[in-house]
Amino acid sequence: MRFLDYCRRLSIGVACAGALAPGVAEGGQSLAGGSLSWTMPETMRPASAVGLSVYGGAGDSAGVDAAPVDPLLGGPFYTGFIGGLSHRRRGPTYVFSATAGSSYRYFPESRELLNLESAGVVSLENQVSQHGRLRLSQAAQHTRFRQIGIVPGDSADPGTPGDLPTANPEGSATVGQPFYALTSAVNFSQSFGPRSSLLLDYSYQTSLNTEWVVRPETHEARIRYERRAGRRASVWLGAQYRMGMTGLVADVPDIRANNFEGGLEYTRRGTTIGASSGIVLASRGGVLGTSGDGLGRQIVAGLAVGQALGQSWRVRADYNRRLQFVQALPDPFVADEANGMVDGQLGRRANVTARVGYVTGVATVTTASPDQRIEGWRASAGFGIVLSRRLRAHAQYNYTQNRFSQGALDSLPPNVLPRSNWGGVQAGLSVWAPFVH
Repeated sequence: MRFLDYCRRLSIGVACAGALAPGVAEGGQSLAGGSLSWTMPETMRPASAVGLSVYGGAGDSAGVDAAPVDPLLGGPFYTGFIGGLSHRRRGPTYVFSATAGSSYRYFPESRELLNLESAGVVSLENQVSQHGRLRLSQAAQHTRFRQIGIVPGDSADPGTPGDLPTANPEGSATVGQPFYALTSAVNFSQSFGPRSSLLLDYSYQTSLNTEWVVRPETHEARIRYERRAGRRASVWLGAQYRMGMTGLVADVPDIRANNFEGGLEYTRRGTTIGASSGIVLASRGGVLGTSGDGLGRQIVAGLAVGQALGQSWRVRADYNRRLQFVQALPDPFVADEANGMVDGQLGRRANVTARVGYVTGVATVTTASPDQRIEGWRASAGFGIVLSRRLRAHAQYNYTQNRFSQGALDSLPPNVLPRSNWGGVQAGLSVWAPFVH
């Protein structure tokens, strides 16, 4: 498409000029992103903050037989706004916080106003011992339609309690129906002196839609032990258990995965190198897989390298091979993922970031259709500047591309609209105001 070609050429210039403000998600409608981020006053008194972000942009999408009914093709140009409210109470041993927000987008060409997303989260963090902390959180999310992304988001741990759940419609496959999602999480951390620490967490996620035959849900539990080995190195061991189903097809047993992994990290003179490896034992319906069904034992590994450039710039690259679960597809994928990022400051007020990510994977089993393969990549670049203590501006570009094999397309339910690519530019202003009660 002519506009998409223009966006691709423009991305080169934007990438050279700078990148996304910290935390501003692609699409400009992230409720937890930098467009509505704020720093709460450090006080023992109750504090609140209200924020508003307005933006305008243009983008173009190419789908797979989806254009006539794609809910995000109301026109190439759009405007939108995000509103949010946050409250925090801090005590001698606890911190209570609650955040809520809503995102809207208007398409002048079709004269349609969409409530893309509304979300809220409540969390309580309590110091249960001298070196132990417990955190509980409950999040709820409603969207006009379900977004299903192949390329993972920027956050390494999107389920971190206290963050609003977010959606990224650009470049994602969509279900043209409203849905509700609930996420419950429990996190516990305990340190044993200055060198050792233990991390435990559990989360439960479910999606609700009365028109779906099944309800996707997952249970995930993790344990991780870290130990410093000298001044510059540390080692860790971890285990993870995951049980659930991501597909929307009835009568398919759930997938269970046991992940045992370990790694090390070394830091010296601004350079950080980390490596990990392990094994995943996957099963369907509690029966360990064999070589005949593609489940069973899978090797996982990871490598990350980071470099600080001066006091305000950093570069990071990482590679991971893991078992990936994609919602709406019934089978897990053995996926290879690579990411790169550079960010830094331009003076005291402006910052730039550029990111690129790529993932490719093949389904371990083919319960619905044979030859299920996925491939996707995305690139983002932008520029953010603080205009005053409570006002910030940003401009950004985002391009996402997804590729599904015919087997993967055949495995998707009829109401899922796969989008092959998306490119667009956007600019906006964000303002926020704190209140100490």
